[in-house]
Amino acid sequence: MIHLLGDFRIDEVPDISLSVKEITTLAYLILQNGPCFFNEMSEILSEISEYDANYVKNILRRLSKKVGALIKFETDGYRIIVEDRPNTDVEVVQILVDSLIDEND
Repeated sequence: MIHLLGDFRIDEVPDISLSVKEITTLAYLILQNGPCFFNEMSEILSEISEYDANYVKNILRRLSKKVGALIKFETDGYRIIVEDRPNTDVEVVQILVDSLIDEND
């Protein structure tokens, strides 16, 4: 499981070291319910100056090397697609919230 809430960590890769930009990219792509466009990702990563698609591709390459087979990214020139969506603590929290809402109804 990938822990996005609290201290970032990945159970399957306990010794991973990611930069802030890599964590931001990974979290955004995981939480997306569909493909993400390169220009969308570059806007999210840029604070003052804009990054181009090559910058985003470099981050994706580094992430792929670091997370191995846990998460697979596909690109088709202008979109980024997460092939296998891994489990996250955000999903667990959402399931708990939904069950509490259902109990109150």
